[in-house]
Amino acid sequence: MVQTMKPRSVIIDMSIDQGGCVETSRPTTHKSPTFIEHGVLHCCIPNYPAVVARTATHAFNNAAWPFMRTVAHEGFDAACLKIWMPVLLPEGVTSATADGSADASKLGTVAAADGALQVTYGGKPLYWFSKDKAAGQVHGNVSDKWGKWSTVATSKSSSGSGGSDKTNTGTGGTAF
Repeated sequence: MVQTMKPRSVIIDMSIDQGGCVETSRPTTHKSPTFIEHGVLHCCIPNYPAVVARTATHAFNNAAWPFMRTVAHEGFDAACLKIWMPVLLPEGVTSATADGSADASKLGTVAAADGALQVTYGGKPLYWFSKDKAAGQVHGNVSDKWGKWSTVATSKSSSGSGGSDKTNTGTGGTAF
């Protein structure tokens, strides 16, 4: 995996205490925190958060606790669906349309567990990130490179007119 990464990429292996999560990882120190292998900079300091233990503990707990609590009470799938909710077509709507730079030919649907139609793009299901409240927000993406947010609108044929009524469902993101 590391050999396929772009030169000057960076790996920070926070799990080096447990053996690391990358095949090229090896423990480093605060005095000599990095090394380069296959053109990739590695930082693998054991117990890295210990440098700012109190701050790190509070930051981790504040970020992780709400999710861990939901996982404990409702299970992993339910917890994820509260954060990344499926983009569903409203009842009676059979297709989605694309505005902006999204390619309408890539839009489709797949049946959700409850029978509702979930919107797909390029065969991949679309999800809303619960903390994104307006067009252009990408808080749920690991990096902006994972997708461009575009408006997704649903449409259904008007009875007898052959036209379409559009219901704007907001912005959807793709991460594939």
